[in-house]
Amino acid sequence: MDAGTGNDPTQRIRRRSGKSKTQIIISLGHSIRGLRFNYRGEPSFQSWLMTSIPFITLGAHRRLSPWRWLLMLVPFLYLLDGEINNTAHEEGIRAHDWQGPHFRDALDSASASVMLRAFVALACALYALFGHPADRKSP
Repeated sequence: MDAGTGNDPTQRIRRRSGKSKTQIIISLGHSIRGLRFNYRGEPSFQSWLMTSIPFITLGAHRRLSPWRWLLMLVPFLYLLDGEINNTAHEEGIRAHDWQGPHFRDALDSASASVMLRAFVALACALYALFGHPADRKSP
């Protein structure tokens, strides 16, 4: 279609998003750099990744259904997202004077968010792997 008429879908997308393809690729590069920074610099990010490995291995061994895989993996991804956000908060606060009580409260709140996500991820993974105890048949 003619780009001058406004009917070209790529032009509409570019106008809507405000970013060209080059800018999107650059943004993805920044995102990959952020993942690499979290993996290399944050021991807690690495520990959450390592925690997920036994669950994924056990899920493969138990041949989970696609829905149970989603139930197990999405909360772990949400947990990693929380850890990345926590790191972003920490880095932003460290860039300023982080001795004030409000900064400490912000750091504690971000940590509490990660802890809550960890509990949810663990509960979902256990449910995906073993189901509800009432669902098991007794002999």
